[in-house]
Amino acid sequence: MRNTRSVELTNEGQAPLTQARHALANVAAAKGAVAAVQGLLRGRTTRQPERSSKS
Repeated sequence: MRNTRSVELTNEGQAPLTQARHALANVAAAKGAVAAVQGLLRGRTTRQPERSSKS
């Protein structure tokens, strides 16, 4: 809502803003989690041959 003195969000505008702030906080947390384990995941994996189910 706008008047000559200030600008305020309506209730309808506040709801998505709150959700957007939560989403940005989650992204920041995810980046922090990735940074915390970066460099820890090293090595090589191999695939085991599948076993036959024939008896």
